[in-house]
Amino acid sequence: MDNKMMTIMMDDGTQEKVEILVCFEFDDTKKEYIVYTKNETDASGNITVYVSRVNRENGTPKLDAIENDEEWTKIKDVLRELSKSDK
Repeated sequence: MDNKMMTIMMDDGTQEKVEILVCFEFDDTKKEYIVYTKNETDASGNITVYVSRVNRENGTPKLDAIENDEEWTKIKDVLRELSKSDK
């Protein structure tokens, strides 16, 4: 399987290459999300993943923070389902 990579612009103006794990959109809100990693590991050896909402309002996609707990709950449900399908 080929790794899908993209470059993201950080708040401080630096750029980082990240690996895209999955993209999805909720039918009810039409909000689009991306799950990606920098292939960093935490103290337990787990790979750290990041989730952002994709904002395409001004033409160039921008990654926005997740806004609220309800949004996070829906995202975690999707990630749980995806992890079940990988087993």
